[in-house]
Amino acid sequence: MAFVPLSPVLVASAIRLLLDREPLQDAEVEALASLCPDLPALRRHLLASEEFERRHPDLARSESSALVVATLDDGVRVVVDLADHAVGVPIARRTFERNELAFVSSVVRPGQHVIDAGAHAGLYALTMGRLVGPTGSVWAFEPMATQAGWLELGIRENGADGVVHLERTALTDRAGDAEMVVAERSFDPGAARLRGRGAIAAGQRAVRVRTAALDDVAIARPIAFMRLDVEGAEALALRGASRVLAEDRPVLLVEVHADLLSVVSGDTATTLIAWMRDRGYRAHALGAGTAGLPIDHVPSTGVHPVVFLP
Repeated sequence: MAFVPLSPVLVASAIRLLLDREPLQDAEVEALASLCPDLPALRRHLLASEEFERRHPDLARSESSALVVATLDDGVRVVVDLADHAVGVPIARRTFERNELAFVSSVVRPGQHVIDAGAHAGLYALTMGRLVGPTGSVWAFEPMATQAGWLELGIRENGADGVVHLERTALTDRAGDAEMVVAERSFDPGAARLRGRGAIAAGQRAVRVRTAALDDVAIARPIAFMRLDVEGAEALALRGASRVLAEDRPVLLVEVHADLLSVVSGDTATTLIAWMRDRGYRAHALGAGTAGLPIDHVPSTGVHPVVFLP
């Protein structure tokens, strides 16, 4: 998908259209342009703002949490928040990342040990728990307390204790702690990122979380499959899993956040793919539920699912 780049004229027009006023000063336009990488991000930011809710109470989204159990076609039960319009609502409607889920279902087998990093409410972790069965294991890493709480409820809903193991930790390249940057109000409350080199902008706050390198975590081995959706920390998490990659040779599905990689990991998508190639992995675009054509780069903006095959 091609995203519309922002310009001062476009930002000012969005303020007029959604907030019914002129921009306060050039500084407001510049701040929004630096905070939002493209037009969809700007739209989400303004629609989730207190000012939009105050001016348009009949149109504004509710901030009230509304937890429901979404039952998927395979019987997996996921606890989602209907205030989470980016992930929770699409899961409930069975429209979220269908290609990625089809790929996971095609490669994960009974008895395997697998990883889900950036597990959120547990759509993938719980689905993989059903796939690996009682002789396998899923190690789900989710550092944010709210989302980890949803996953914990989902584990109980599915009777997956002993199969799906929740680690309230962010996977990086070292053990310790770090700051996660989250939006105060957002259509996507799970879109938290490690602070890295990025500043904390207006409307954001920092939350302290635990970090770990996968190589140092006591998990069942060998790892057959890894899914990473860690908002720009992909390179850090993979460096922290160097031994697992070398010894276990798992298949990987990585959501490459091209915009955030340099901010969080100090890498680009191209250098990440090259680093994996040096370790004997070939990158493929995700096709219709399968590994597509080999690639050596992805677009410099947006989020791109990439399959790494040993």
